[in-house]
Amino acid sequence: MVRKPKQATKPENIKEKVEESVGQTINVLTYPVGFASFYGGVVKWKNVFHFPSEYCDFHQELDVSGASSTLADGKRVFLLTDFVCSIVLERYGIGFVEPINVVVTPRAARPVFLTMTRASIPGPTPQTPPNVQITVFSWATNGAPAPNVEFDWRCRAVWISVQGPVVSPG
Repeated sequence: MVRKPKQATKPENIKEKVEESVGQTINVLTYPVGFASFYGGVVKWKNVFHFPSEYCDFHQELDVSGASSTLADGKRVFLLTDFVCSIVLERYGIGFVEPINVVVTPRAARPVFLTMTRASIPGPTPQTPPNVQITVFSWATNGAPAPNVEFDWRCRAVWISVQGPVVSPG
């Protein structure tokens, strides 16, 4: 038996298929997923091996926020760079270092809890800047994973440029 290859959905049919699956007309197919802003500030560093044991220098801070939801297993994993425009990342070679602060807030009428972990992860190559992986977990009041919980999140991190000196975007 010879199978015919599946035909790809034509771009002009995608909107119709999405409308059919959600049961309503969709007028807009783009939506914001994140907001990022850059600020300058002073980072205080401590060094246990040298005197003086602390020093300060100027770095940029990235403040990123977005909205998402956990999946059926009560978990969502994403990278911080998923929510920052790629042109900014490419132009400045941005990577993230400590301190990194993440806050998640549920959007739910029912009682739920959110916890999260975050990790600084190396880029895929030595020349690629480090990224931040954020994992959000949603829990019902009985301690079982709570599926499909919408949440807002915000992350602040010091960013570094691997392509030269740190400069203010824009």
